[in-house]
Amino acid sequence: HVMGGLHSGETGAPEMLMELVYRLAVESSPVITPIRENVIVSVTPVADPDGRDRVVDWFYLGLERKALEEAEAPEADTANQADSTAADSASQDEQRPGREPGVPYWGKYVYHDNNRDINISQQSMRALTDWYYTAHPPVMHDLHESGTLLYTYSGGPPQNPNLDPVLFSELAWFSNWEMSQLTKWGMPGVYTHAFMDGWSPGYLGSVSYNHNGIMKMYETQSPRDVDLDSLRTAQAKGDDPEAGEKADSATEIRPTRYMGAPTGRGGGQLREWYRGLPVPEDAVANFTRRNNVNYMETGVLSSLQLTAGFPELVLENFYIKSRNSIEDGRSDPPFGYVIPVQRDMTRVVRLVSLLRTQGIEVGRLTRDLSLAEGEFTVGSYLVKLDQPYGRLAKNLLEVQYYPDPELRTYDDSGWTMGFAFDTEVVEIEDPVVLEARVTPVDTVSWEGELRGSGTAGLAVAHLGSTNMITFRYRLKDLAMQIAEEPFMVEEFTFPPGSFLVTGSPEELERARVEAMSLGLSAALMDELPEVRSHDGEAPRIAIYSQWESTQELGWYRHAFDQFEIPFDLIYKERVASGKLREQYDVILMAAQDVSREKVLASSAEKPQPYQQSEKYRFLGMYGETPDMTGGFGEDGVRAFESFLERGGTLIATAGAVRFPIEVGFARTVDT
Repeated sequence: HVMGGLHSGETGAPEMLMELVYRLAVESSPVITPIRENVIVSVTPVADPDGRDRVVDWFYLGLERKALEEAEAPEADTANQADSTAADSASQDEQRPGREPGVPYWGKYVYHDNNRDINISQQSMRALTDWYYTAHPPVMHDLHESGTLLYTYSGGPPQNPNLDPVLFSELAWFSNWEMSQLTKWGMPGVYTHAFMDGWSPGYLGSVSYNHNGIMKMYETQSPRDVDLDSLRTAQAKGDDPEAGEKADSATEIRPTRYMGAPTGRGGGQLREWYRGLPVPEDAVANFTRRNNVNYMETGVLSSLQLTAGFPELVLENFYIKSRNSIEDGRSDPPFGYVIPVQRDMTRVVRLVSLLRTQGIEVGRLTRDLSLAEGEFTVGSYLVKLDQPYGRLAKNLLEVQYYPDPELRTYDDSGWTMGFAFDTEVVEIEDPVVLEARVTPVDTVSWEGELRGSGTAGLAVAHLGSTNMITFRYRLKDLAMQIAEEPFMVEEFTFPPGSFLVTGSPEELERARVEAMSLGLSAALMDELPEVRSHDGEAPRIAIYSQWESTQELGWYRHAFDQFEIPFDLIYKERVASGKLREQYDVILMAAQDVSREKVLASSAEKPQPYQQSEKYRFLGMYGETPDMTGGFGEDGVRAFESFLERGGTLIATAGAVRFPIEVGFARTVDT
């Protein structure tokens, strides 16, 4: 399976894949015919279609704006542009067609992080993984853009020990074949090593190697829409930022930004064992869209050519890796993981649901189980490792121990799911666990527990479930108190933080139904407990966003949506208009550079709109503005000051904490 367009700003793969599919369908050549006869090839040309639509609209809007600017410019200015200095050229590069400031959104929440979604929370991830579990292609080939000129993934160090060694031999087999083919055809800049490792299981393409297949991945040089004459002139003057320093020999280090300084793993040399032909000095500046398509298409065809030559071996290895996983689970500890019945079962449900989404076999104990690690009651969940995806289960549930302090990971270094879900997970080295009687789990849910039958009110226990906030906002019209002390109902202890709901019989019934559907523990009380409490408000919330770098904030928005917390997404335009306290009790300012310099920045000379129109209907999603540039200014600062003075709450995280500090709202820090 070949897919592109997961990262919407990497525009080459969808273009290439249309041509590739056409050639595979109609061409009769010595390369194509064996592929068509021996390999089933499926294609996802655009893995994030919403982002692709927005980026395409943004690109053509940039072309339109550039054409208007050129039409309005005096002829003398046009002539001067041809003789611009290198500094002018670099400045113009920001205004070339398609090179305007980036579109503020690809998908609804995130940019590149749709390829870092280990919990499979985004629709692009879920759609591709669901399809994978239906088709089970033994090779998944993911196409990206960066690097010079084409990197083919080989699974470098650190390598995850839970992945089958057969995989790493296959990765080297494919990548070296591809490098040799492209080098044979005179294509410089192909390399296989010193870029990405084989450690994290959280990429979209890693659904393949997590499930005993092969993940293929390319990083191809992005194409450039450039004035080549200007760049060549700049390069001749020695001012081109894309050109590296010249080297006198093949062994001399050339410190470009594409090859780092020498390390123990390679890098920094013009000629190395994992590189083919060296990169010519002008290759990056001259790398057109056709070059981008040619490199990717030639690489993918080489990969398909190898698969077509050894189809039985590819399938045999797919089977052997699955068999190895089963046998390892029977012979080598640990032999399983138990997720016991515990105080908050809603988080257990989330964890088990994720395991099932990954295709991991999960069972539920039908009788109590006694093991060396402890006693586990009926209803506990059990993951035995003698299964085809046992290695993946171990990878997700075990505690990660970093393999070598001298090695750095390309991405995440740890992801232990028990820690992430704040859920008890017990690793089992007692082989008796493999004989435990279980009921297979398909889908998982948890019905809440109800005690009592009184009419004075409903107590909802705060046991740590994130569903508590969902419960509050689903019933935001009902009066609730939050207990500040523990209390007992029907011999069950309700901790501090538990809700006390009062109201009519109809309102209490609504609350009971919601509590049960959300898996919460509750009790209908004959009388209200005599404990200190305070109002359980459901504050009106806004999330403030800049018009740039929206990804990290997108994860906050995603969490709020998952927890069903209503909020308004506001930008500088709403802030500058004032009267924030009339609409909001809490404003979250998270994970963006909201410095004093940013918020007081003037708008650019040429406004940059992000607005929907009949022509550009995919723009203007999640907010609109006539001009993305500039900050909310002094008016916005005064609006926040008034908001705080009138009792509003501002919550700032990460880089956004600079705002309340630098404008003087936060004068002291509690430690």
